[in-house]
Amino acid sequence: MHRPSVDNKHPLLDPTQGPGHRGQLCLEEKSKSTLRLHPRQMAELSATWISADGKTSMTAHLKPIDPQSLARRGQVKASAQ
Repeated sequence: MHRPSVDNKHPLLDPTQGPGHRGQLCLEEKSKSTLRLHPRQMAELSATWISADGKTSMTAHLKPIDPQSLARRGQVKASAQ
């Protein structure tokens, strides 16, 4: 079975692999930092970054945006140069 890859050398991780990672995608490699992505309700996503030594972490909760609302907010007009 062919696994998708970004560079045709390293396969993408399967979110169902690994103990204790139900429902989340965990990108971890020995001696490197870890990134855990966990889908939430209403198309939201939680992301947690953990340093390689495990002493530092950061968590973000991402929400979808409406691209049309961004266009209305700026109302920037391009000028010919």
